[in-house]
Amino acid sequence: MNRAWRLLDTGLRSAAENMALDDVVLEAVASGLAPNTIRFLRFSKPCVLVGYHQDVDQEVRLEYCAEKAVEVNRRLTGGGAVYFEPHHLGWEVIARWASPFPTNVEELYGFICEPVVRALRRLGVNARFRPKNDIEAGSKKISGTGGTVRGTAFLFQGTLLTDLNLHEMLRCLRIPIKKLSDKEVESLKDRVTTLRWELGYLPGLESIKQLILEEMSSWFGIETVKGKLNPIEFSLLRERQAYFSSKEWIYMVKVPVGGLFHSSIKAPGGLVRAAVSVRDDIIQAAYITGDFFAHPQTLIYDLEAKLKHIPIDRYEILRAIESAFNQGGILGVHPKDIAKVVLEAAGKSRFLSLGLTPDEADCLIEVLKPAEYVLSTARYLLLPYCAKPLSCELRWDVSCSLCGGCDFKEVYEKAYALGFEPLTIVSYEHLEETLTNLKAVGEKAWIGSCCEAFYEKHYEDFEKIGLPGLIVTTEGLTCYDLGVEKLAYEGKYEGVSKLRTNLLLKVLQIASSYRGRRVEASLHLKL
Repeated sequence: MNRAWRLLDTGLRSAAENMALDDVVLEAVASGLAPNTIRFLRFSKPCVLVGYHQDVDQEVRLEYCAEKAVEVNRRLTGGGAVYFEPHHLGWEVIARWASPFPTNVEELYGFICEPVVRALRRLGVNARFRPKNDIEAGSKKISGTGGTVRGTAFLFQGTLLTDLNLHEMLRCLRIPIKKLSDKEVESLKDRVTTLRWELGYLPGLESIKQLILEEMSSWFGIETVKGKLNPIEFSLLRERQAYFSSKEWIYMVKVPVGGLFHSSIKAPGGLVRAAVSVRDDIIQAAYITGDFFAHPQTLIYDLEAKLKHIPIDRYEILRAIESAFNQGGILGVHPKDIAKVVLEAAGKSRFLSLGLTPDEADCLIEVLKPAEYVLSTARYLLLPYCAKPLSCELRWDVSCSLCGGCDFKEVYEKAYALGFEPLTIVSYEHLEETLTNLKAVGEKAWIGSCCEAFYEKHYEDFEKIGLPGLIVTTEGLTCYDLGVEKLAYEGKYEGVSKLRTNLLLKVLQIASSYRGRRVEASLHLKL
């Protein structure tokens, strides 16, 4: 590898200009028109950048961002939505993929992050790389990273959190801060940190950049020369900047509204969402989004194309996905993960035969066995404590006083009338204990309510316990959206979820009729 690298410090720029520069420099390096480059970048205004495979409408509070003049754009790299402020420091390595860089993608991430870890340690931060793509201080994220590939070159980038307006970040990322208590906002600091929080002061950006540069030069075995864009890059920048300001780029990933069944899974490499339209047991279209890192960038488009017009069949779906993966891959996501989430989404079309509308069917999650089995055997209804009002004296109690202060009264009364035993679940440990005990006494299944994110987080736990169930998802934002699932896990969450009361009642009624048919069939057999 050529030891002479270029150092670019592009200063404060708009979000669109920074995204265009990423594209231009990567193109020039990949084409041999520019040397390998280390770039430092900053943003002239607060901005939100979604990952390459994310839908802006799902990730960003656009009205708030417009009101506060927060720019919104899309990165070339995958991963989740991030909030930038002008004092945050971005760092990038744009280089041809050759020695000393590992050929394995996962090893590449750790290799490039190592000099940044060393620079942070020189500042006095207890930093380390945490696979797949974070740099942590202690156990808290201080720099998120990600990359993309073009030809024989790659762009790998990270953001160093120097300081952070936590409330503003939450407002921009579709998380309404008004729903969070001060305790819950503070709890987010268990997950993320900044240089100022770690050191008690903010070092100068120039000294931070110098340390990173020194460590990269030593670790990569290179020498850097401060440079600027060459004439070809300037020309490309003028040509492409308008595109990176356009709705075509920013809203490039757009999942249609209505007529789709949805599911999601939390794989080691990130969140994967599937939205699927179905007709006559045939997948008509599939949309795959999430905060994962896919290479090449076209992989997801190829994957979506291969999923069109195939039957809802596990083998057919997996074969189509593996065919797309022959052209690349998704870091930390296996074809079986994609197949699982697509099959779960498409499978919800079966619920229409139960008399549910498409929107209602989309709010159900099967646990271990088909819904029909659960509906015919379940006798217990499990409800989340977080859907009770904060003022309720029995918020953290298994029972309900039937006071009428919330929807629990109607749900409890309907459950009792139909022969179900309703219980409020007050923590994760309580849920695990309840399901284990129900299984031990011979119960066959359960019906419950929780947020989809809770199921994503604990679906392996449900499988381990081994008791089938049917979940009616709650409405609105959850403790997982708000980043305070630790409090919810312990039964200390101070937010309020919302039951889909009408759908819960409808599911109970369907279950009662299933049970009635089963009893009637049993009587016929005895006669």
